[in-house]
Amino acid sequence: PESSDWYNSGYIMTWGSNVPMTRTPDAHFLAEVRYKGTKVVSVSPDFAESTKFADDWISVKQGTDGALAMAMGHVILQEFYVDNQVEYFTKYAKQYTDFPFFVTLKQKGDQFVADRFLNASDIGRETKLGEWKPVLWNENTNDFATPHGTMGSRWDNEKKWNLRLEDEETGEKIDPRLSLLGMEDSVQTVQIPYFSDDGNKILERTSPVK
Repeated sequence: PESSDWYNSGYIMTWGSNVPMTRTPDAHFLAEVRYKGTKVVSVSPDFAESTKFADDWISVKQGTDGALAMAMGHVILQEFYVDNQVEYFTKYAKQYTDFPFFVTLKQKGDQFVADRFLNASDIGRETKLGEWKPVLWNENTNDFATPHGTMGSRWDNEKKWNLRLEDEETGEKIDPRLSLLGMEDSVQTVQIPYFSDDGNKILERTSPVK
């Protein structure tokens, strides 16, 4: 994120960026934010320059950063989406993540695999750079919507590159739906790649389809 915004943070993880070494002009922001009580955690296999700014140091084994990130994501999804529905995290997912966006399926043999995001051009919406504007389902209108802040909004010069939950075409408020479960037109079996210590595998899971 923007380094001048670090001072507004209460918790910072330095991960994949050795700030004092590679971003010297920004390093003072990281040192200064600690004076207001912000906790800093360094994720690094070695005691890097950025680690000296940290309250905690997670010394991961080289090459396992991805596994750590996936494990952290798994805990969040399991505890705040699957086992319990926490309002704060649900609102966060709707406004600040790509969870609500539709993903197209591509047939591979007798099965289907995930392909790419469904965009405004795919559903016939006439909008600038529609192929760069993924769509979601608006529960307020029970229809597709194109929110502000997509990549197309960045370059269409319509001044809508922000995170307001509004339809960029109609201006209507958006309440994104996070799952098609319960309103699906059909159910398809989808193949999902799975990587483990036992070797690469393909898992099959049924998914609601619109």
